[in-house]
Amino acid sequence: MSKKDFVLDLNQILKETLDETFLLVEGGAAGRIMHLYEDGKMTFGEMRQILQEVFHGKTTLTEKLDGFNLMVTYKDGKFGFARNKATLKDPMDIDRLGQHFDGNPKLKEAFTESASSFAKALKTIEPNDLTRLFNNGQNFANIEVVYPPCQNILDYGNRCILQLNSVDVFDEKMNKVSEDQDSAKWLYENLKKNDALKQEMFEISEQNVLRMKDSVSAEKALGMLMEDFDKLLDGFSLKTTIQDYANERLKRYILNVCNHNGIEVERDCTFISEMAQRLNYLSHKRPTKSDICTFAKRAGVNVHSPEYKKVVETLESQRDAMNEEIMKPVESLVSKAGSLLLKNVTGFISADPAKTSQKLALELESTISEIEKDNGKLTPDKLKLFNKNIKKLDNWKENFFPSEGVVIKLGKTGKCYKITGQFGNINQILHLLRK
Repeated sequence: MSKKDFVLDLNQILKETLDETFLLVEGGAAGRIMHLYEDGKMTFGEMRQILQEVFHGKTTLTEKLDGFNLMVTYKDGKFGFARNKATLKDPMDIDRLGQHFDGNPKLKEAFTESASSFAKALKTIEPNDLTRLFNNGQNFANIEVVYPPCQNILDYGNRCILQLNSVDVFDEKMNKVSEDQDSAKWLYENLKKNDALKQEMFEISEQNVLRMKDSVSAEKALGMLMEDFDKLLDGFSLKTTIQDYANERLKRYILNVCNHNGIEVERDCTFISEMAQRLNYLSHKRPTKSDICTFAKRAGVNVHSPEYKKVVETLESQRDAMNEEIMKPVESLVSKAGSLLLKNVTGFISADPAKTSQKLALELESTISEIEKDNGKLTPDKLKLFNKNIKKLDNWKENFFPSEGVVIKLGKTGKCYKITGQFGNINQILHLLRK
């Protein structure tokens, strides 16, 4: 079989396996916040309840700022700063922090000035209280920095903002354990009491809480979303976890690949289910190739045959594409939820949402046009990223809202999730040609 035929064969398998009659086309030291569809342990029932509570205004929504992250602590009587896990273990002083950005004067200024401003504010609090708050370097203030000269995508005007998101608690290996909102509240209130919120360049703020505009409009949007949710559940139940959903769809794909290559196995055999676990990005269990070989033998497969080797090679090489295609319906539903939600909440701190939206729309149109006219401007990896994101932009002119999204925190578990609409896709495309 030629390489061309091989690719066509794979596309045919995808088409047969993933017949999308319903398709809604769509980090730093603190760690990234998950999308709802990235939590493999979440059931569809839980996701449905979360979305209902969000649109009914029963969940606190905070704005996710389009800035950069800085972690701040107090250890052995000194302020320390972190940008990754290594610097969590060995916090940097301001000079060392600045050295990381010697090649970028604006970024260096952004980090050193924000670090200096926050440290100056913290100095208004008693050292013993700081030691207790930060557990002598074990806890960190999680700060989002907005600095206009280093504006990313969204325009916040001339405001230089240090948003206090939380006080993050880490274990001895500097793995994040929890986000202590009570300590963050205590810190903010004491800085406010000490008149330390407004520094020379930066202002320190709490998380920006958003509110629903209109309950009637929100209820209508939720109704549209629930109709799509019911279509997504076709063949699955509310008790199905997102990981199990992905596993089931992967098993169908794996079985089709086997059949196309003359290997007959039962759909529910251990070989198929374990291979699905190996390929599933949401799975915490990843059997080795040796394990898969053992399970294949038990299923009666000749593991020395060229057909078996081709099956394994095909599945391993198509892992990225399979996971992306299999999760597309869920990801698209959550993206649509984000677009609808952003239209129904108010209180964003964007300088001029309408003007920002118009400006970004023009830049996005220009970027897409320029790349489509000459994709040689991009490296193969960047072109792949462009194609991946452009597929997910459905009616973006109607759905785009100039905000990175919202963060929701569940009351019972304290877990945080982000709902972002299409901002992430637009952001990645715009940066492809930016210097």
